[in-house]
Amino acid sequence: MHEWIAPALGVAVSPLPVAAMLLLLGGERAVAKGAAFWLAWVAGVAVPTAAFVLLAGRLEGNEDAVRAIAVGEIAVGILLVAVVLRHRLGGGRAGAEPAWLQALDRAGTTRAAALAVLLSALNPKNLALMLSGSLLAVETGDGEFAALGFVLVAVSTVSALLGWRVLAARRS
Repeated sequence: MHEWIAPALGVAVSPLPVAAMLLLLGGERAVAKGAAFWLAWVAGVAVPTAAFVLLAGRLEGNEDAVRAIAVGEIAVGILLVAVVLRHRLGGGRAGAEPAWLQALDRAGTTRAAALAVLLSALNPKNLALMLSGSLLAVETGDGEFAALGFVLVAVSTVSALLGWRVLAARRS
């Protein structure tokens, strides 16, 4: 019934956005940067999820659509394998700090928001999880409500970090 929870948890426990949010919340103007990151993260998860749910809902029951969705899922899988191979064979230096992580020290709210979109909506792994969760949400028959649940679970970790920081700022 709630098969969409597993893909949502996969998005929620992604280490890069959690690390990015922690670093943003540890710097100057932490709440402003964190809020910009959070808003863009929520949009970056919600918009593709809603689009996938709408598309899957329109195509549900159509034999050709089922075939098209299966081909799409295979294409996403191939894309993920290609990303892994590129990373492994591309000579990425082990232990090297990613450039985006270094840029967080100089990040303003615009850069924080752009990073959130990059880590959510433009991340192949998250897109695959959003597609999977959306298809599972439509299969339950509660497409829109299940998609809302998916988004709430998927953004829970980043939301909790920002909430914690806001509460901590009010106490001091």
